[in-house]
Amino acid sequence: MYSSLTAAQIREKFIDFFHLHEHQYVHSSATIPLDDLTLLFANAGMNQVRYNNITAHPTIPTPSLPSRAANTQKCICAGGKHNDLDDVGKDVYHHTFFEMLGSWSFGDYFKHLACTMALELLTKEFGIPIECLYVTYFRGHEEILGDVDTGMGLEHLVSVLQNKISNYDTGLFIPYFQAIQKASTTASHYLLNHGEGALLTLCCSHENLGAQRGFFATLVDVVVESLGDDYPELKKDHDMVKDIVNEEEEQFLKTFSRGQKILDRKIQLSPPCPITLHLHLSHLADALIQSDLQIGAFTL
Repeated sequence: MYSSLTAAQIREKFIDFFHLHEHQYVHSSATIPLDDLTLLFANAGMNQVRYNNITAHPTIPTPSLPSRAANTQKCICAGGKHNDLDDVGKDVYHHTFFEMLGSWSFGDYFKHLACTMALELLTKEFGIPIECLYVTYFRGHEEILGDVDTGMGLEHLVSVLQNKISNYDTGLFIPYFQAIQKASTTASHYLLNHGEGALLTLCCSHENLGAQRGFFATLVDVVVESLGDDYPELKKDHDMVKDIVNEEEEQFLKTFSRGQKILDRKIQLSPPCPITLHLHLSHLADALIQSDLQIGAFTL
């Protein structure tokens, strides 16, 4: 199947569908939770509502939500229990940042209506043939009857509707690849062809890939252009965000440079095993240490 819908139109179509079914739209919370001390990042669409129907955390106020709600939540899985960082680049569907589309019922309706709406959304609104759907079900438990939590990743839905095998081939990512290619054709080809470890290489090998320092800050404009209409908060203080990205990049490159010099010197003086732990803890990521050791015919 193929749809001419853009990612923004798919997102809007999802929200409009549940609005017609009397769901109140709940705007995305920040990716860094302001009122939840238990999370480093918002890593799921349910973060906003998880205390609505369970015992409230003593330090976190229970949000006031309608009985029917829908949202599109900005999420980051890059740390803690739910860490997708190591999987990015190894397949075509893992991302550290993603958007979760969710619909909710708090004591209003249950499985029958939830399944009916899900089927209508996928087959009638988005035009997915019913024979292409694979259905599973949970037998259930009496203690959790009464509430509904549904969710699907926007990136996955867009790849299905745009008939792309890889999420990275969808319209969601094209603006970023175009910006990368404009800044450095070599960097763009490296990202497209190598995947795993490419981001680290971009961070640390500006000269080799032809990307200038400060390159990452230029992508802030692309993010704002792509997501700013749906998440207006991204349009605020984006110059300050650029300054922060530039500062983080400079600090990282300084740390990397120090670690690189230590590693080069130590490889000449001693076996690599005793020094790799020190570098891992203080300067370099494992992937970068391994890369440098391979150049010198060492292995971890």
